[in-house]
Amino acid sequence: APEPEAAAAPDAQAAPPGDDIAAKKAARAARFGIPIIETGATKVAADKKKKQKRAERFGMPDPGVDDEKKKARIERFKDPAAAAEEAKRQARLERFKDPTVKANEEKLKARAERFAKP
Repeated sequence: APEPEAAAAPDAQAAPPGDDIAAKKAARAARFGIPIIETGATKVAADKKKKQKRAERFGMPDPGVDDEKKKARIERFKDPAAAAEEAKRQARLERFKDPTVKANEEKLKARAERFAKP
């Protein structure tokens, strides 16, 4: 008869937690002398930390903070033809919309104005 400890060992190896996998990968990399390759979310998180440390070291603002600058840049350099095309598409949608839908839309707007939070 197998011992209870021996029977429990394969189950523990079948579904190891995430930290255990990382420890195993690090041990294997050290044993064979290969670099540890980071992929996916861990790599993105490491890159963000690296950029934050670099920004602090050089006294620069955090690169993730300048959302307003990014929005202004997108607005400044957006394609005018794409904006015109979107306006044309919206006008066509409005022009060919079913009249019952228009009436319902007006009712919904009036209701939204009535019950809007001040």
